[in-house]
Amino acid sequence: MRAAVLLPPGRQAQAAAALAGVRDEAAGSGLVELRLEAELALAERARAAGRPATARALAAALVRDAHAAGYALIDARAAALAAGSPAAAPTRPR
Repeated sequence: MRAAVLLPPGRQAQAAAALAGVRDEAAGSGLVELRLEAELALAERARAAGRPATARALAAALVRDAHAAGYALIDARAAALAAGSPAAAPTRPR
């Protein structure tokens, strides 16, 4: 999922559409972990695209969902993103 955050700016909309499709298909198939990962990637993409309020809102909703489903790592990553933590910022390969 990290690849969507690292795409060049011109491909961000395409990445968001693909991630939304993955999220929706995973939700329809009952694949909870994949849906949560796609939602986290969408929040990270929003942050990378300079939309911090959107990223925080997506991440805050994800915290509730991940916690309720028992996915502690996704919960923690989403909480860091919702709080605006630098640790939640996507990293680019060197």
